[in-house]
Amino acid sequence: KEGKKPSDIIIGGDSAGGNLTLALMSHLLHPHPKLPKLELSEPLRAAVLISPWVRFATTDDSARRNATSDMLPPAAAQRWSEAFLGGARLDEYNQPTIADDDWFKGLENVVSEILV
Repeated sequence: KEGKKPSDIIIGGDSAGGNLTLALMSHLLHPHPKLPKLELSEPLRAAVLISPWVRFATTDDSARRNATSDMLPPAAAQRWSEAFLGGARLDEYNQPTIADDDWFKGLENVVSEILV
C-alpha cells in the first residue's frame, strides 16, 4: 500500500502548535544538529498557522499594552514559555522572530502554500 505523498500533507497548529509547525519548516530548511535530518521528495501541500507563538517576551510594549485584555496574563505566558522551552536557549527554531532575513529562503521547496 502506498503512503501519502508530501504534496498531499497539510501541517499546522495554533499557538504552540503553530510554533512547532514553523520549527518543522525551519528544520527542513536547516536541519537542527541534534535531530535526525528530514528530506522531502516534494513540497508539503500546505501549512496552517493559527496565531502562531513566535515570540516568548512578556515585557514588550505590546504585551504591556494588552496585559489586561490578553487571554494569558504575562506571568502565565512566562511560566508556559519556560515549560515549553524546557531549558533550551532561544534560537530560530523555537522563536522564529529572531531569524535573519535569509532563514526562510527556499521555503517554496518545503511547503506549497501557507495560511497565517
